[in-house]
Amino acid sequence: MSIISERLVDAGYALFAPNQFADTRALLTACQKPAELIKRQKSFLHSLAVNHAIVDEVRKLSIEAELVEYLGQGAKMQSVALYSSTPNSIDYKSGQLWHLDIDFAPQVKMFFMCRPTSRENGPFTFISAPDSLIVQNATGYVPGKSLDDAHFQQNSPIELIGDAGSLVLIDPSRCFHFGSRCQSGERRALVVQLTK
Repeated sequence: MSIISERLVDAGYALFAPNQFADTRALLTACQKPAELIKRQKSFLHSLAVNHAIVDEVRKLSIEAELVEYLGQGAKMQSVALYSSTPNSIDYKSGQLWHLDIDFAPQVKMFFMCRPTSRENGPFTFISAPDSLIVQNATGYVPGKSLDDAHFQQNSPIELIGDAGSLVLIDPSRCFHFGSRCQSGERRALVVQLTK
């Protein structure tokens, strides 16, 4: 079993510094170019246009090959999206609250930071799959619902902060997570969803 699949099975995620997973310099360049606003998803999250260069560079990463042992044969890219998060109120809602994704299982998402990201930019934040299972059991969590921060005080959240090009491969149906709690600046993230 590959190291990435082992990490996903054991922890539900695999975290990488820039260019540690693969050479992502061309992808980073493509993601940093100005992008047209497509839709204001929510007050805190905006969809940006994904150009062909971004999709081509994602394909060159051959992520599916790394995930065969985790997702099984036939793993494929379901979607490629570019998001911008900007400052908003502290009245968090929706994806800003702890939750599990229920649209596909199993699945893996790649969150790729297109710009340097600090805590003030509202980083993608998550806990491991084993810790998530403990929270699920303790709260009687119902898929599709959200939980507030009080349920996670015993956990050590992992934040995707650091240099542009940092990324995480994560099973968001197993790991509680949230994002877009931006207080200043902008968080720009490329999100690639892979499913079977």
